Amino acid sequence: MIVIALAAVLAGAADLLLPGQVDLPLLAGARLAPDCLDVLPDDSERPALTCIAVPMRNANDMMFTYAARAKQQGWQDAGGAGTALFLSKPATAEICAQRLTLVAFWDPQRSEMPAPNEDVFIGMSVKPQDCKEPGQ
Repeated sequence: MIVIALAAVLAGAADLLLPGQVDLPLLAGARLAPDCLDVLPDDSERPALTCIAVPMRNANDMMFTYAARAKQQGWQDAGGAGTALFLSKPATAEICAQRLTLVAFWDPQRSEMPAPNEDVFIGMSVKPQDCKEPGQ
C-alpha cells in the first residue's frame, strides 16, 4: 500500500477522480474505465460512477489507499463491508452532508472470480445526503 501511495505522489495529479468533490489522483497501476457501467444491469436509481480498472490482486489495497486519501481531505469512515467502503463529510454552512462510496466489482455475468492479473473495477461516487438547505 505504501508503494501505491508513493507512486501516486511521484506521478503527480495528471488525472483527478471526482474533481471538485474529492479530487483523488489516478494512482499508479489504475486506469480510467468509463466502460465499467456496461457490465452492470440498467438501474435508474444507480448514482453516476467514476470508475477505474485495476488488477484483481491490487483491488483491496487500492480501495483502502483511496479511502485514506479521502480521509486526508476531511472524509470520515461511515461503514462498509465486503467490496464497498463508505465515507461521509459533515454538512457545513455552504454544503449539505456528503457520502463517498467506493465499490469494487467485476462483470456479474462471470461464473468465476477474476484471476489475480485480470482487471476489476472500482466505482466511486459522491452523493449529497438529504438536507433542505446547505449546513443541515
